[in-house]
Amino acid sequence: MDLQDKEICLLSEPFQGLDKAGLNTCLTGVKNLAHKTKIIVFSAYLDELHNLNIPVYSYESETQKLRLVTKNELKLLIKIDGKTICIASDEIEYIESIAGKVQIVGKETYKSNLTLRELESKLPYFYRCHRSYLVNLARIKALVTYGKNSYGVVLKNRTEIPVSRTKVRELKELLKGTI
Repeated sequence: MDLQDKEICLLSEPFQGLDKAGLNTCLTGVKNLAHKTKIIVFSAYLDELHNLNIPVYSYESETQKLRLVTKNELKLLIKIDGKTICIASDEIEYIESIAGKVQIVGKETYKSNLTLRELESKLPYFYRCHRSYLVNLARIKALVTYGKNSYGVVLKNRTEIPVSRTKVRELKELLKGTI
């Protein structure tokens, strides 16, 4: 990118599949290039982009507009046993509602008093793939078909999450070029 000397560079998921050393190298390259040109990065790795101290925007499909995403939006505060716990959104694999009780699943599982709808509005780059699930788009490894009208996603930790057949087309568009 640096050698091509372009006015604008478009990067689609440049951090996908990198180990920690590769991620740091890529972030350093993007940061150095940002001083010379305009860079537009399409990525679900919002924390890494915020660490570059550049403006980060989220595309809202309902309104078809870009919205500035603040660093605070990438953290989720939940109350558990009188304590407020801060969870980084990139540590969350998926969120599930079972019999009206919401669980936030990552390295640990937390119960939340918030509804899926409330969490969906608070967490950019999470997708409501099923009436009972929100999935972190950055954690999706594969979209699978189980039968004629049965679909799911496989996360990087090998967890399988169902996908509503009405959401498959939109999810494929969101994932285009990332898996």
